[in-house]
Amino acid sequence: MSVPLWVSELARLFWARARHTEPFPRNLRRSIARAVPLSVALLPELSVGAALNWLRTCGLVCELSGGDRPLRACLVARHGQGVALVDGSDEEDEQNVFDRP
Repeated sequence: MSVPLWVSELARLFWARARHTEPFPRNLRRSIARAVPLSVALLPELSVGAALNWLRTCGLVCELSGGDRPLRACLVARHGQGVALVDGSDEEDEQNVFDRP
């Protein structure tokens, strides 16, 4: 499978901003902190309700339609900054599922 040029360019830019390339398996937390305005927070037993409560304690109020349900991860972005909430009760290899080649 070939990678589209725009994906390759975004990856190149990300690693240039991170100032290093991690070997596999990648954790990415330090690289993300260096490269983009995104924080990563681990929450045990992540769910829609837990995510909304955590965001509310941080002063970020948002609404989601639908009921409470378990989540593996949740991305919230606003005004050029974001936070990725990850289920901290998952095994580390599950938390890093998007870091694999």
